[in-house]
Amino acid sequence: MGRFAFASTLLLLAFNFRGIPGAPVDFSNISSDPNALAIESEAGTIEVDSRCSADMFYWYFPPINETLKNSPSTPVILWLAGGPGGSGLISAFYEVGPLELVGTSKLVRRNITWAETYHMIFVDSPVGTGYSYSRSYSCYAHDTEHDVTRQLNTFLTKFYDEVKPNLKGHPLFIVGESYAGHYVPAIGHYLFRNPIENVPLAGLAIGNGLTYPAYQVAVKADVAYYFGLIGEDKLVEARGWARRSQRLALNYDWEGSLEAREKLEDLIHQESGGVSLYDIRKMGSSSRELEHFANRPQVREAFNVPERKFKNEYDVVDRMKKDIMRPLAKFIPPLLNASVPVLLWEGQMDVKDGFVGTEEWLKHIEWDGKAEYDNSTRKIWMGPWRPNEARVVYGYSREGGSLTHFFDKVSFLSENGTTVVTRNAGHSVPIGQPQVAKQLIDDFISKSVKDRMQ
Repeated sequence: MGRFAFASTLLLLAFNFRGIPGAPVDFSNISSDPNALAIESEAGTIEVDSRCSADMFYWYFPPINETLKNSPSTPVILWLAGGPGGSGLISAFYEVGPLELVGTSKLVRRNITWAETYHMIFVDSPVGTGYSYSRSYSCYAHDTEHDVTRQLNTFLTKFYDEVKPNLKGHPLFIVGESYAGHYVPAIGHYLFRNPIENVPLAGLAIGNGLTYPAYQVAVKADVAYYFGLIGEDKLVEARGWARRSQRLALNYDWEGSLEAREKLEDLIHQESGGVSLYDIRKMGSSSRELEHFANRPQVREAFNVPERKFKNEYDVVDRMKKDIMRPLAKFIPPLLNASVPVLLWEGQMDVKDGFVGTEEWLKHIEWDGKAEYDNSTRKIWMGPWRPNEARVVYGYSREGGSLTHFFDKVSFLSENGTTVVTRNAGHSVPIGQPQVAKQLIDDFISKSVKDRMQ
């Protein structure tokens, strides 16, 4: 092999390992129903740190609705998964994307998807998550406020400038769940202070988010007790771990606080017989179906990252341990005071990062609408479960200034359309109640949440 051919081969291998920015996704070699194959999307990587050739993987969907796809005002939603180290593919395949992964091999089209009406961007953030890659661990994030925010800002700037300049001018909403309760306020505040040219920040939404851990952990023992997960004989011990975790967090001992929180959650899990803290109606479980699927050669080829290995979150978590109990709530008041809309929602059956914890940390931040929020009356959020049917209870809401706090408790009709039962969502409202989650984000974006209140 000549020098030129050898160098070209090395260049091609390096290019393939780094991925391809902005190329169409082709699932024709993967078991899929015909409707799934018709979904248009693009995937690739964008470099976010040249020191380590670190890049961020993304998967982009234009709106399925052709009218909205071609409208210059259709919103863009950047969806951030939790973790830390949760892949955007989790959210895309199991929550709000147009394709659903069944088992480890088959893709089907999802009936209710946010991609029907919005431009959707799913990312593997921070670097080291999923398909996102760094040549060195030195470019892995150690905190949200500086590292993750810097990576996301670089990603978004290049995405708009180099991949989708046609989306400039469209309103941008930053949305996420769970540990994204760290990411969303941080990157939202950064973009508010340092806007990308012609990319208007239109709002933030956080589902079951970990945003002010010291105050969220403080109520966890009592929440578990009142859900019946622990008995009175263990309540004193559980409260002790909760108080210890809070005290250490308020004194900036992040790792000590995390260790105490883990002791508390282990106690609840053990005393409940293995109930999931994310959704108390379910038993704890782990699934590696996505990891198995994402590491298939034809799947990596379809996502334009043929040489990548899809990684689990462990390396990211290890480097972010000191970030987990840090408070990121400080970034929310400046946004609220500037009338940037902020939506907080929780599923009723979540003990991990549920409604009570959010209400608790909201007591410890100040914003211009705080008095209005504190004096507000909780209202019932209503909506039809199916078109042309009677309205049912979706959940409950409080508002103050530009803040909306939604608490999910859903009544819905069974599949035969005759029996009314009550069901509630856990840590992920889009998984537990996809129609309600879609209606909620629609109402939030269109500023019509109040229209369903009574």
